[in-house]
Formats: sequence, C-alpha cells, structure tokens
Amino acid sequence: MKTLTVRNLKIGEGIPKIISPIMRKTEKEILKDAGEMKHHPADAAEFRADVWENAGDTEKLVPLLKKIREQTGSSLPILFTLRSAEEGGVRAFTEEEYAGICRAAIRSGCIDMIDLERNRHPQTLLAEAKTAGVPVILSFHDFRETPPKAEMVSILKEMEQEGADIAKIAVTPRQETDVLSLLTASYEASTAMSIPVITISMGEMGQISRISGEVFGSSMTFASTGESSAPGQLSAETMSVILKGMHKERISSGHIFLIGFMGAGKSTAAKALGEKTHRPVYEMDEIIENTAGMSVSDIFSLQGEEAFRSLETESLKALKGKPAGIVSCGGGIVTRKENIPLMKSMGTVVLLQVRPETVVERLKSEKENRPLLKGEDSGSRIRKLMESRRKAYEEAADITVSTDGRPINRICAEILIMVENRREVY
Repeated sequence: MKTLTVRNLKIGEGIPKIISPIMRKTEKEILKDAGEMKHHPADAAEFRADVWENAGDTEKLVPLLKKIREQTGSSLPILFTLRSAEEGGVRAFTEEEYAGICRAAIRSGCIDMIDLERNRHPQTLLAEAKTAGVPVILSFHDFRETPPKAEMVSILKEMEQEGADIAKIAVTPRQETDVLSLLTASYEASTAMSIPVITISMGEMGQISRISGEVFGSSMTFASTGESSAPGQLSAETMSVILKGMHKERISSGHIFLIGFMGAGKSTAAKALGEKTHRPVYEMDEIIENTAGMSVSDIFSLQGEEAFRSLETESLKALKGKPAGIVSCGGGIVTRKENIPLMKSMGTVVLLQVRPETVVERLKSEKENRPLLKGEDSGSRIRKLMESRRKAYEEAADITVSTDGRPINRICAEILIMVENRREVY
C-alpha cells in the first residue's frame, strides 16, 4: 500500500491518523470548533458542510472555508465532506446541488481533501479534484447491513480503479461476525491495493474497527472533539491514547524484520540479535524450503521466480500470531508490494544498508548458490538489482542501519537502540 502525504500528514503507515469532524450549524460555532481543533490530538479536521445552516449557498461557502483555514492554522489538513441524507447526512441534495457545492469547495483553494459519495458516480468531480490537486476519498456506506467480505474487498478495489486516492467503506453490523468480516476485508484489501483505505464497522458493536486500523489496514479513523458524526465514535483524546498505547506495545513486542540486499548481513545479524534478546529467529529462506521441500535455487530453476515470491508471501503471512522474533528476509521480499504493509503490521522493519562493492566482495564465492546472480557478470547484476530495489527498500524501512565495515555487535546494538527509541517516540 502506497502512502499519501497531505500537507505534512503521511497517510497509510504507522498509527492510523485521526480525523475530527466539525459538526456545527452556525458559522460562529463552526469557527469556534475549528479554532479549538489545534488543542486536541487531531491529525485532520473534517468540515461536515451538510450540517451548516447555509449548506446550499455556494457564495457563502468559500468565505467560510477561508475562515476555517485561518482558524485551524497552516499545518492541519482540512477534509471537506458534504454528506447527503441517503448516506447518513443531515439533509438531501439534488445531483445539481451536490455537484455545485463540491465544485465550489474544490476550487476554493482552502481544502486539502474531499469526500465524494461513490453512489453519485462523481467522475467529473473526481477529475476536477485531481486537476486542482485535491486528493479524493471515495466513500461507500451501507446503513442496512454488512455485505459479504468478498463484496467489500471488491468495492474497495473498484474505487481504486475509479481513481480514488483513498477508498472508504462504512457498513452496519447486525451481529459480531459482521465486524470480523469487515476487519478481514480491510486487511485483504489493504495488502492488495496501492492506495490507503478507511474501513469502519459502525455503531458500538463495530467500535473495535475504529481502533484496530494499524493491524487490519485502515489508514484513518474518526474521533470527535465536539459533536460526534456517527454512533460508536470515541473522543479524539481517548482515541489518541488507545492508538498510541497499542502502537507502543506492538512495536515493543512485534517481530523485527531485517531486510536488505543479499550479502547485507541479515542472517548474521538475525542470529546475533536472537542470542542477545532471547527471541526466536525466523529465516525466511529456510521456512520456504521446508514448505516447498526443495532448495531456493531449485524453486527458481524448476518453478520460476513468481512461484518463489508467492511462497515467500505465504510464509510471511504465517508469521502472524507466532512469538515475536527476529526475521531474516530474502533480498527480494520488497518486490511484492503487499509484503511491505504485511511486515509493518507485524513489527518493525529494519533495512541493513550495504555498498555494492561490499556485496560483490562478500558474494564472490556464492554465485552458483544465488539464483538471481547466474548468467551475468555478478558485479553488474548486483548494481542493477540494488538500484531497481532501492525505492522499495526505502519505502519499507522504519529504521536504516549501515553494515559496511562494522562489527556485528555494534550493528545489533544500534538496531536495538533505534527500535527502542522508536517505541518511546510513539
């Protein structure tokens, strides 16, 4: 899943970002709430324009948006939402009214994101938003029930294909298993899609979905600083404490994934870290070989790289729920996009950085045992592969540690200090 940066807010990694709605009727009340937003742990402010008493007056809208921007300050992203009655809003809007109001907001230059209701087929508005540089949350709501898991995954994927920058789905649980279906759909979609998703099981029964996004893939959650916008919504203060507490525990007790190019020292570091922390060590290549009943080299030669990558992803998923350990990953684990959020959902990803010259020296006697180095000058092949994977490594890494010319005890000490510091920050 790729991240989306709005102002200085990076959506799609780490702790789910808190959106706090402004749900007021008069301009005075709206601006008061907007001004107080900076005193709450909100990552973004949502202006619910349908609640405003002058919601249909586009001439008054832009001046109000400018005032909201002044009140919230320059750093807090503003999400504009016009929620129609059919989707849980305060009043009904004709297609013409809805389009006109949203268009005025897009053109105002005062908003950072806009929520567009998918059931209105807003392709023209979506295109206008993209032209104006305003990211779009395409949203789907079901106030009757929770659709089957496969249908929810399909809806989220379709919204990505339709051009959404963030895909959002909110559904109504009738029984506890509906919440599980939503969480499962969230996880499957977030690992398969290249845009962030927001998933909500509404009401008190679905409250768990609002706080478990970091595990199940929902990138943002809604929490109130005043009037709540939906049943089951927590206060921003409560939400912040819960999310940070869960993140701190996950970071401290989750796996430590060691990634990096072949020859970076992942296996050596994993063994040393395991001995130092008394954690189990998981060698991904060994797990794959045990599953396939053949060596990595044979998998590549007999079944091909794609088959190996599929086994690698399945082996990664199998680590979920196992005792927190040190995971030595294959050099190409980042080449499948879904592996990155998978690792991040289970712990901390540490990139072991190494120079090409060091890799050439370390692997000069192992060419025949390294499938991706066969059939070409190893030095040239190493440089090409390293460059082709560089961005993926950087996207995946929570922490980066250099291994060139450094003793293993120093490398391990730096990793553990940085993991602990990251835990304390969150």
